[in-house]
This record gives sequence, C-alpha cells and structure tokens, in this order.
Amino acid sequence: MNFDIALVISFLVITLVVGLSYGKNVKNIKDYALGGRNFSTAALVSTIVATWASSSGFFIIMSKTYSDGWYYLIASIGIGVSFIIISFLLVPRMGEFLGKTSVAEAMGDLYGQKVRVITAIAGTIGASGSIAVQFKVFGNLFSYFLHIPNYVAITIAGIVATIYSAFGGIRAVTFTDILQFFSFGIIIPMLGFIIWNDFYYQGLTLSQATSDPRFDLFSIFNINNPELFGVIMMFVYFSIPTFSAPAFQRIAIGSNITQVKKAFLIAGIFLILIKIITAWIPFLLHSINPYLEKDNLLGYIVEHYSYVGLRGLILVAIIALAMSTADSRINSASVLFTNDICTAFKNKLKNELLVSKMFAFALGLGAILFSLIETDLLNIVVLANSFYYPIVTPPLLLTIFGFRSTSKSVLIGIIAGFITTILWKVIPNNIETSQKIIGVLLAMFCNAFF
Repeated sequence: MNFDIALVISFLVITLVVGLSYGKNVKNIKDYALGGRNFSTAALVSTIVATWASSSGFFIIMSKTYSDGWYYLIASIGIGVSFIIISFLLVPRMGEFLGKTSVAEAMGDLYGQKVRVITAIAGTIGASGSIAVQFKVFGNLFSYFLHIPNYVAITIAGIVATIYSAFGGIRAVTFTDILQFFSFGIIIPMLGFIIWNDFYYQGLTLSQATSDPRFDLFSIFNINNPELFGVIMMFVYFSIPTFSAPAFQRIAIGSNITQVKKAFLIAGIFLILIKIITAWIPFLLHSINPYLEKDNLLGYIVEHYSYVGLRGLILVAIIALAMSTADSRINSASVLFTNDICTAFKNKLKNELLVSKMFAFALGLGAILFSLIETDLLNIVVLANSFYYPIVTPPLLLTIFGFRSTSKSVLIGIIAGFITTILWKVIPNNIETSQKIIGVLLAMFCNAFF
C-alpha cells in the first residue's frame, strides 16, 4: 500500500502545483471566471467531460447497474444527449452570451437585478449539492483504504479540492481538468478490460449474461414493463439542457460559437462512451459473482483484480473524477457570489478576488457538512438541482430561443416554479427518486407556463 499511497499523494501534489501555477496571473473577477477566453478546443472538451464525468456518477452507475441492470444507464445517457442538443440547437443562438462572467449576469442584463440575484442564489445551491456528493465519494474512498474515520476523510478531501479551485480560477480548473480527464479516461477502460478477461477466462458468454431480464434490452423496452415509465422520465430529466452555472461558464469561456459547438458535441459523445464503459464493469461483475454488496464493488475490484501500482491508479482515477467535478462548481459558485450576489448590496467591491476565494472556502465547508448529513448520492444530486432547474432553466431556455419578456413575468414564473417544488417536497412522504424527478419536471413546466 505504501507505493499506492505514494501514487495518490503524487497525483494530488501535481494537481495542486498545476492548479496554483495557473492562478498566478489572475488579476480580477473576469480573469477568475473566464481565464482570457483563449482555450483550445481540446482543453474545452476536456474540462466539459471532466466536469460532468463525476465520481458520484461513477458509483451510482456501478451500484445501480449491478443491482437493477441497464435501467439507470439508459436514463443517464441522457446527460450526453443533452450536450449534443446544446451543441446543435442552443449554442448557435448564444453568441450574445460569450464573454459573460456568469449565467446570473446574463439573466440580469435582460431581466433586472432581482432575477440576477435569484439566479445566482439558485446556482450556488445547485453547485453546493454536487460538490458535497464529490466530497462524500472522495472521503469514503480515503476512509476505506486508509482506515481513518469517515468525517476526517471527507474533511481532508474537501480541503484539498477547495485550495487550488479557490486560488487558481478557471484556468487552474481547466488545466487540472485536462490532467484528471486523461487519468480516469485511461484507467477506467483498463479496469474494464481486466475484468472482461476474467469474464471469458471463467467460460462465461454475453448471451448468458444478458439472459437476466434486467440486462435484456427487449425486456426493458417492453411496453408492459412497469419500470419503463420511470426510465423514460429519468431520461427526459437528464436530457433537458439545464444550463447549470458551470455549463454556462464553459460556453462563455469559448473563443467563438464554432469552437463551443464542436466542443459540446465531442464532449457529449465522450460522456455517453464513459457511462457505457463504466456500466460494463458491474455488468461483468454481476455475471461473475451475483452475490456481492452493490455499495462495495470497488472494494471487491481492488481486492480481486488489482495489484501494487494498479491499486493506486484506480484510486487516482476515482479521485480525479471527484476533483474535476468539485473544482468546477466551486469556481462557478464563488463567481456567482462575488459577481452577482454581492453586487446587489454593493456596486463595486474593493477586492473581488479575495471575496471569491473566501467564499470558495466557505462553500467547501458547507459542502462538507452537507455530505455528512445526506447519505444517498442520487438524492443529494436531485435535491440540489431541484432548486436550480425549476427556477432558472425555463426562462433561460426561452431566452436563448429568442423569447424575451418583462422582469415581472419572469419573476412570476420563477415563483410558480419554486412553489411547485416546495409543495412537491412537502405533500408526499417517502417518495422515490423517479417521483422526485417528476416533481422537478412539473415545476419547470409551471415556471414556463406562468
């Protein structure tokens, strides 16, 4: 384990050095948020993929594919589809938004200060939930392999990911995302190949593996399948271009529309491939041993399929997935706070960068506390997004497609979406995740309708 730990520590040190080195030239909030807008298309693709290929997504697909079959994979492919939709339908209409510091600034320019502040608050809440999930996965991983208390591991994980995100700005985030993209982009397919070899070594075949109805596409898409509706709802939920703060930021930092369109198309294809490769691992494991604990698959893999060196690389891949998602959201949320929320109370801050960095650390602390309260990864993601999607997505999408309205009507729609979200959470008790997703979609519809 000493060599494996050395690999992990080396990766963390390299990430910190790369991140902090790119933060030296940050002079103002524009630099912090946009980084000069001189990124290559490859860098843009890498940061998009790394931001949405998260450690929480990895573990959710692993556990749900092993226990439930292809259902969650089919639904989550919608994330890649949403980026393809963004590439073809939305990016060509977003020329006016290039160079905007944040999504809240863009909305505020069109609909006034109140809409700007509401968008910023909703974006910050959405980011905090996603950050919390990454910290939880990161911390649990450290706790499992280093045998330290869970809360200690989560705290360490949160501090490490927060430091370079707070000090380096978007350039630090982007170039560490490139490093992290190559880390998990190479190691996870390698792991799938190793387990595939064992699958065939034991004399198993794909026809045997797909004999289970949960892994049979014909059974899944049977019109009489009671679970099909839930899968469709989740696919729709993931496929809607929601334009979270980090997604808008990845468009704003592009040099031109052609580059951004190409980057989102390639990233969408990569995300679909990554999800399929990730689901392939538990699919093979289920055929090899159908009696494993679904939440401890990584531990089983490390014990049975890894050796010194590879074990460390597996840890590096999961850490890269966690950090690449957390750092982007820490950066975008700190920009929203400084550039949009603070300006509502004071037109000009004396030291915007200092405020952004202080808020980044505060956000990291809040995400650590959030990750210690909630337990289910998917529920954390849905809970955080339910305060952004119904409030910001409908007016933003309508605006991109050319529909412009008054500040009053937009605020009425936002209030309708928020009330619907609260009512859906208060009235039913112990509802399943698919029903929570229906509530988010209903709230988005109410916002657009009003």
